[in-house]
Amino acid sequence: MIDKLRKIKELAERGVGGEAEAAKRILASLQSKYSISDEELTGKELPDIFFFAAGDYGQLFVQIALSVCTAPIYNVSKMPKREKKLRGCENANVAVKCLPSEFKLIKAMFEVYSDEYRKQFANWEYAFYSVNGLLVKAAEGKKSKDSDLLNAEQIAKFEYGINKTNFHKMLQE
Repeated sequence: MIDKLRKIKELAERGVGGEAEAAKRILASLQSKYSISDEELTGKELPDIFFFAAGDYGQLFVQIALSVCTAPIYNVSKMPKREKKLRGCENANVAVKCLPSEFKLIKAMFEVYSDEYRKQFANWEYAFYSVNGLLVKAAEGKKSKDSDLLNAEQIAKFEYGINKTNFHKMLQE
């Protein structure tokens, strides 16, 4: 995003007539929409922003970060402890070079999507166990809710797309 804004800013400064005016309006609109200051646009080196996201959530964080910015994203979990301490990222496993405004958006998106990711993964996992005969039945007589019906519908869709693993056939091969 920041690269696009820098190009628009350059066009606003070097463009001719209506082209420059249109670029100025677009720049102002996008800066306002994404809360990006002029200082952030003129900055040369973006800071490293460190984040901790456990397990599969690390990949979710990376996908969200890639959708927001084009800056490098890297794994810091294997960084030597001494270097992590020097950089102030002892508890992080992912780092991204981005603007603070971009990181606010990444963090907000992560909060929203991580909850939905957890719910959908739980449904997929249930479907996988069900298709492969690994499911232990829940207690009978449990009252169902509307959300249970939605989950059951999603589970059924997941079950349709899962190929059954034939464990016994694999053992014979």
